[in-house]
Amino acid sequence: MLHHYKSLFPNKVITRSKILPSIKISAAILLLIFSKSITSAQTISISGTIHDDGNGSRNGIMDGPGISSVFGQQLYVYAIDNSSVIKAKDTVKSNGTYSLLANANTGYSISLSSSSYQINTSNPNIGLPGGYASTGEGTTGSVGDGVPDFSIAINSNSNLSMDFAVDARPAGLADTLNPPIHFDSIRRVIFTDSLFQGSDLEDGTYTPGLAGRSIDLYQATNGDSLFYNDTLILFSSSNTATRINNFHDSLLRFKTGPPSNSLTHQFGFSIVDNAGVPEQVPNTILINSPLPITLLSFSGSAQVEGTHLNWSTTSEISNTGFEIQRSMNGMDFEKIGWQASNSVSGTTNGLSNYEYLDGTILSMNNTIYYYRLRQIDRDGAYTYSPIISVNKSSTKSTDPVIYPNPASRQLTISNLSGTQINMNLVNNVGTIVYKHSVENGADSRLVIDLSTIPAGNYYLNIVIDGTRHITQSVLILNN
Repeated sequence: MLHHYKSLFPNKVITRSKILPSIKISAAILLLIFSKSITSAQTISISGTIHDDGNGSRNGIMDGPGISSVFGQQLYVYAIDNSSVIKAKDTVKSNGTYSLLANANTGYSISLSSSSYQINTSNPNIGLPGGYASTGEGTTGSVGDGVPDFSIAINSNSNLSMDFAVDARPAGLADTLNPPIHFDSIRRVIFTDSLFQGSDLEDGTYTPGLAGRSIDLYQATNGDSLFYNDTLILFSSSNTATRINNFHDSLLRFKTGPPSNSLTHQFGFSIVDNAGVPEQVPNTILINSPLPITLLSFSGSAQVEGTHLNWSTTSEISNTGFEIQRSMNGMDFEKIGWQASNSVSGTTNGLSNYEYLDGTILSMNNTIYYYRLRQIDRDGAYTYSPIISVNKSSTKSTDPVIYPNPASRQLTISNLSGTQINMNLVNNVGTIVYKHSVENGADSRLVIDLSTIPAGNYYLNIVIDGTRHITQSVLILNN
């Protein structure tokens, strides 16, 4: 080295003691420069902002104020390698920003979480509490990568700016619609009491009734139906929602399905916020006793004096009464009589029995007659009962014989004649305490064990071949 310097500077007197410090300094500088060049070539910076994005992707960009926590939980951003191991971590700052250093040209998942982990932790939980949803993540200034899931896949040799956009889910209010309940002219429940309510962290409190918003509706229970703007809403499954945009509760209708023992019916709804994010768990609307009457039975039998019609209800709400209608062909009906509600107020939760004699058929030539009831509410709304048929020529007594009555330990039913016979025993609040079916029951006899049935007044309902309905009151004594 000394020889090399002398050849460069022949007129200089250079000693070994003078040149060595210069050589050491130059080597250190070269090493530092080389080290920095290697570092800058092997690492990149990933930085960005966590946005509380109340409008989601609807404006085509991830934006909104920066946040560092949700529900009081600190947020963290991780660089996770392809083996699901954390290689870098940053605690999100109060203004919502973060910054990570990671190896260049290496595959990572840059992920957002509300859980704190150490470097080299495997398989961390990614995401935020259920009350928050991801609305996007990706390059700053963009709408995101199109797959909102709190993670961004990268593999780059240059610095990156990556943002996350999150949104608080809305929250609705479960509610119950209690009597008095309003109906339209074809006996569908009308929603006029602003049952649909809710709020959102970004949107604020919604107008009662949720007018103009988007909501998700879920299938009703018990075979009931939902209609919107007079169109039946179809559901692919009970857990799949149908979205209604520009919702107005005045256009929603609820109609009960086949009669059941349940006096409570329900369906679900979820509010969709301005970011297009629905609630995490649907709200429930309960409807108590939606029918103005609950028809337990309706039967008719041909007697020598005419057609005897009998029907029973287990509850009535604002019921004016029943219009009895008859038809010769089962399609064209006319009014033949009227039976007012047994309740002066039109409302009762107990069992009510009715009967009507159609004596006019004695002078008519038809063999088969069809009957139905038109129940009319106090506000003019109405609903029809099932149609039954009566054969005028079968005036002989073929009714089952029920004995003893009152009964204590057992009740006997004889003269059961028919291909299919279904029967049930109902208490005075409409609860079925016994039911039985008989196949090919010609001249059959059935004994009902009453030992487990409490004392009280009951009604035995018998349906023969789906057309003949017989109801008999039975008094059961203490055993």
